[in-house]
Amino acid sequence: MRNPLHQGRMDGLCGIYALVNGISVLVQNRLSTTDLSDLFKDLVRALYKRNHRKKTRNGTPIEFIWEGTNVHDISLLLRTSRAFLARHGLTLTWSRPLQGAGRPATLNQYWDRLKSRFDECENRCVAIIDYNFDGVDGEEGHWTCVERVTARTMKLLDSSLSIHSPRGVIRKGLCTLSEKTPKRPYQLFGHNVYLVQIRPVE
Repeated sequence: MRNPLHQGRMDGLCGIYALVNGISVLVQNRLSTTDLSDLFKDLVRALYKRNHRKKTRNGTPIEFIWEGTNVHDISLLLRTSRAFLARHGLTLTWSRPLQGAGRPATLNQYWDRLKSRFDECENRCVAIIDYNFDGVDGEEGHWTCVERVTARTMKLLDSSLSIHSPRGVIRKGLCTLSEKTPKRPYQLFGHNVYLVQIRPVE
């Protein structure tokens, strides 16, 4: 009997799920499930409208559903989320802590700098990160939400744990910034890290 398909096997909506999952944990009970559903719809509409305006020659406005999202899409999704949350009396801010002078050259630098930022915000933040791994159909990229960073693990809020990280964690010993290997199957990208925080409007 064929195993059931899971979210992420056929679609590329992990970027949207990563952001909604992160916002959900940050706002706690200040948004309802219906509110989060409305946010999800706003994010899908934002990508569709942007792509429809671009009118790419060989693509369609809905290709992001199966092709996935890139770093430019994540920036659009963050701006859309900021506008949505403002209507609910909340301020969303984000930074890219591993860009520029903070860009890591080694895995230790990546891990230590990200953990340091989580420590600074006293874990009242999440990180949206991007990594590559070898999937069923070859190399795949995946956006996920990091809820907590320890010296050895990243705790995830992931939309497709059954595919990417069944226990909801990524262990440092399985990661690399260079080419993947069988012993280090997760390739991390320092320039694709967004640290996200939410606070009430002052």
